[in-house]
Amino acid sequence: APSQSARATLETFGDVAWLAPDGVDDWYAPAIAFPLTTQWSHIGAWQVDTAGGRLFSQSDVSGTGFRSSATGYGLNDNGGGDIIAGMDTSVPHALSINRLSDAAADGWLNGAVNTTGIDPNDNIGVDGLALFSRQNDQYTAGLHGRFFGGIFIGGENISEIVRVAMQAFADE
Repeated sequence: APSQSARATLETFGDVAWLAPDGVDDWYAPAIAFPLTTQWSHIGAWQVDTAGGRLFSQSDVSGTGFRSSATGYGLNDNGGGDIIAGMDTSVPHALSINRLSDAAADGWLNGAVNTTGIDPNDNIGVDGLALFSRQNDQYTAGLHGRFFGGIFIGGENISEIVRVAMQAFADE
């Protein structure tokens, strides 16, 4: 984050902790560049309080971030569809994504395959991860919600066995 005021707050309730970006100016780009290039994977636990923001971005080009809506999640893609749809994003859930190539990505919600083979339009610009923003070099269209934790793996996809095990952990 560029300033203390632009950092997501750490919230807790009992044994549960999460990052809570405000959807106004909170975003985070790792100090060490973390490229999300052709192949990458993500497993995380999320909740969206206000639909329309970006959970994360993998490019400095506006519009390439992973977006939320009232009924699902999506990547800007060449086919116009959401990668995961038909769900209530306002309740906590585990989300998994495998970006297989420049032309294919798969998504799961709470362990169930939801969408396969979507054609993401995100292979433009400078690669790099940023949380809670549509671009990885500045705050735009950020998330108002909760990130309970997760992992990003750059340069490869996780195996089905690892994905299922990690998503089960995220569901707890």
